[in-house]
Amino acid sequence: MRRERITNAMLLQAIRHLEDGLATANLGSSLFKVRVARQGQGKSGGYRTLIVYRQGDRAVVVYGFKKSDVDNIADDELALFRELAATLLALSPAQIEVAIENDELCRIEEESDEK
Repeated sequence: MRRERITNAMLLQAIRHLEDGLATANLGSSLFKVRVARQGQGKSGGYRTLIVYRQGDRAVVVYGFKKSDVDNIADDELALFRELAATLLALSPAQIEVAIENDELCRIEEESDEK
């Protein structure tokens, strides 16, 4: 996602779309594909994100890619992402904090204009 310059603000917008029921596709097992617009452009030629999401609990962005690079997620990859979703949703809040401390997960926060 860094290579593609998908920003925290873009990821937070994708999560807000999920919260508002505007996900592009429910892929099962609490895994959603959400379209993200490229800066200055629309969503159709932009990015896609895969987000593990459980309303009122957590959202974990697991993959981001350019639509032009990946047409569809292959069935075997989708199965792996669903397994990952189950694993992430089974983590306790304490386990999530440890994963963040160990740089295995990172928290997405609003970017501040203050420096």
